[in-house]
Amino acid sequence: TTLLYTIKFESMASDISLVQPKENLENILGSNNQLYWKTTRLWYKNQISKEEYNRIAKDLLGESNIHVHNEFVLALLLKCQHMHRNVKKCKFMNISNTPIF
Repeated sequence: TTLLYTIKFESMASDISLVQPKENLENILGSNNQLYWKTTRLWYKNQISKEEYNRIAKDLLGESNIHVHNEFVLALLLKCQHMHRNVKKCKFMNISNTPIF
């Protein structure tokens, strides 16, 4: 079952697009758009905690729309994890002679 879960997870991550979750957020955020993305950058740079990021998102989106924020963050994390796995595979398989890091 672990192998099946891994295969399903990897195929799901490769299909993940950030376009729709981002559009969903921007439609709801309206004038709070810039503040949300500024806050997202602060969290990404580890300048604020995940808890603080979630609190600000909840303030900007409202409790009834916080699921849109959660969907965006999940898509972002899945995409990053998928990209990281691909880089590790390329290095392991020596696909490129050029060092990535």
